[in-house]
Amino acid sequence: MKVEMFYTPSCAACLTTHQKLQTAARQLVHDLEWRELNVVDNIDRAVELGVLTVPSIAIDGEIVFTSMPTPRQLRGELTKRATKKKWAWTSMRFVKRWSTRACSRSASPS
Repeated sequence: MKVEMFYTPSCAACLTTHQKLQTAARQLVHDLEWRELNVVDNIDRAVELGVLTVPSIAIDGEIVFTSMPTPRQLRGELTKRATKKKWAWTSMRFVKRWSTRACSRSASPS
């Protein structure tokens, strides 16, 4: 999972809260990629995602927060997305197994 926090150096909320957010996210998501992006230096990426205000936080390429969330709010969003991802992966695995079994049954002579 990839979290991108967009900020400006003059954003006081960004500077005081980013470490708490990063810690909370890393405790929850083990394969987390955390990026802190100064919008001045990374304007192309900010425009690509549609960042209009700072701080903004994107998760897996989607703007989720347009103001500084609390660590609890960030954990809630990460949990929701991790659960959704896990469910999708499990469903795909079930479909693959089911279709493999169905194909092998129909391929066998009667």
